[in-house]
Amino acid sequence: MKEEVLGMEHVTYAEDGQLLLEQFHMRIFRGEIMGMVCDDNRGKEALTKILQLNRPVQYGRIYFHGNLVNAGGYGLCKPNRIAVIRQKPSLIENMTVEENIFVIKGSYRKILVNRSKLGRQFERFAKEKSLGLDLKGQKLVCELSSYEKAVVELCKALIIGTRLVVICDMANYLGPLDLMTYFNLLGRFARQGYTFLYICDTFDEAKQVCGRIALMDNGRIRKIIGNAGLQERLCFRNPLMIQSKRDRIHKEALLEFRNVSWKDIRNMSFCVCPGEWVTLLDMSNTVLENLVSLMNMEAEASVYSGEIFFQGKEFREWKNIGIPGCGVSFVSENPTKTMLFQEMSYMDNLCFDMEQKMGAWTIKTRIRKSVRREYDCILGDEMDEADITSLDRIQLYRLVYYRIHLCNPKIVFCIRPLAEEDIYMKKEVKKLLGELHGKGIAIVELLSNISDLHTPPDRTIIVRNGTVTKQ
Repeated sequence: MKEEVLGMEHVTYAEDGQLLLEQFHMRIFRGEIMGMVCDDNRGKEALTKILQLNRPVQYGRIYFHGNLVNAGGYGLCKPNRIAVIRQKPSLIENMTVEENIFVIKGSYRKILVNRSKLGRQFERFAKEKSLGLDLKGQKLVCELSSYEKAVVELCKALIIGTRLVVICDMANYLGPLDLMTYFNLLGRFARQGYTFLYICDTFDEAKQVCGRIALMDNGRIRKIIGNAGLQERLCFRNPLMIQSKRDRIHKEALLEFRNVSWKDIRNMSFCVCPGEWVTLLDMSNTVLENLVSLMNMEAEASVYSGEIFFQGKEFREWKNIGIPGCGVSFVSENPTKTMLFQEMSYMDNLCFDMEQKMGAWTIKTRIRKSVRREYDCILGDEMDEADITSLDRIQLYRLVYYRIHLCNPKIVFCIRPLAEEDIYMKKEVKKLLGELHGKGIAIVELLSNISDLHTPPDRTIIVRNGTVTKQ
């Protein structure tokens, strides 16, 4: 049985009249690197203060190594043996490595400590833990690299007997290669029985090192992705893959927004490269519909400010952007209800966009013969259905996505593709999206809830109040 280090049960915490944690529920076990994805800085700070300092909570219970340490109306003032490492280590620059680890500046302990003993103790720890650094305890912190400082901060937490280490947003401090080396070090410590909670604001960052990932949104844990899910759906990246974002800068963009403003969209800038899978997460749920309307070039959308480029061409010059065959396709939130014609046959629905693309109903027979040859082994007798109302939901979803396949778009926008679907439908939709992506089609998922994140995209763009806050 796993040893529980931290247990939080239905914790609710408010500060200055603002609810920061609500029904917060999470467990962390010994030897685990638990991930948490959250872009709410106040929520992060509230969580770290509660864990480290035992700030009283309004409701719920917190257990540390099986002992109740905090509950609604009851709190122990004694801090927990929890260390918090923020994105920039809080070391004292004009002190040595050993002094930073073992000595509290200005304390009486500084007078009593044997400096040579400190040095030997640190060097022994570094050797035992295979840090891979030639670090002397007498070296000043100001002479260290960013990675070395991060390692010293970590050693400081572990040497003093910390039972849980909380690490926040280390990717904002370390470069890609140093970050991967740091993650490897965390993994080695975890296998030795040390426990970590890694908090960041992107799924891509967390999945590189964490065994489980909790998705936090508006002070709640919306979903926890376990080990099995990570192995099945997530790819742990090597250092070269981490650099892919930097490499994309030099790659010609398929779609590019430059300081675009229209309705609730405010000064938005981002790009999508050919064949890329991007998730656009609208945390405030204000711009998804506006973005789709803009991409559809609806009547008033022509008055937007800023620039939009598609395939290197200014978007305003695309007269028929919403017409199948222009390179852009859309999957609505409820596609089986909004994208299919109930009064038409299966083949009529399947070929509808393709026939519009070809622009000539006179070659209808030739088109349908070609479609039948291509999809006969996949769809079989389904194509002969005269009435699609007799089909089940999975068959209808396949119809929607295969219709998009036929148009061979460059990019597909999917609005909340997994919203309100059961587990079986989610699995099918993920498969269909994967098939589109496998054909080299760029996918842009438009989500409003962090819990809807699934198979990891190449990149996650976070939007709040109409503007991009992180990508």
